[in-house]
Amino acid sequence: MLAALARRAVTGLALVAGVVTLTFFLLQLAPGDPVERLNAVHEGAVQSKALTQAVGARLLTDYGQFIPSSVAGLAARLYSRFGLANSANPFFN
Repeated sequence: MLAALARRAVTGLALVAGVVTLTFFLLQLAPGDPVERLNAVHEGAVQSKALTQAVGARLLTDYGQFIPSSVAGLAARLYSRFGLANSANPFFN
């Protein structure tokens, strides 16, 4: 029983050492400074949050319900105004 436990411990330590080594080498191969990359990600998140707060979710939802039907109505008017109704099948019902 102790032999199996020792084998698992050695295998686990070897696995952890391999993962740490691989991570170290991948970090060395990655271009640029990691702190600069994290700062860039943080700035993007701050800008995205500001944009999200600038336009409320309720307003976006209301526009989502309004715009498609109005666009479909405009498309139907153009379809009939340009005479496409006489030469082509309708693209929606």
